[in-house]
Amino acid sequence: MKKLGLKVNKKKIQTGGWSALENQVYLKFMMENINDFLTEKARRTTKVFYRLSKILKRRTPDQCRSHHQKLQMKYQDDLNGIMQEVLRKIQRTIAEDFVN
Repeated sequence: MKKLGLKVNKKKIQTGGWSALENQVYLKFMMENINDFLTEKARRTTKVFYRLSKILKRRTPDQCRSHHQKLQMKYQDDLNGIMQEVLRKIQRTIAEDFVN
């Protein structure tokens, strides 16, 4: 972050698990920018996680990248599998909120 001259407002950064709304934004962003997620080189050159963090104002680029990497480890770069998992997480969170 320092190299780019970017500042992070640490007071507003959220920690912990991702909410259903954050996952919805992540999924929509991923679907709209699918080509930017295809390879590591594409992710780096397009600064995809920095752009995502600008939309998710309360998450840093590092948090966005980590979130994606955790899903990537589970699905070995299968973007359709990752998107299906995020969709399941969103539905599960909404169902849990509805019950409680």
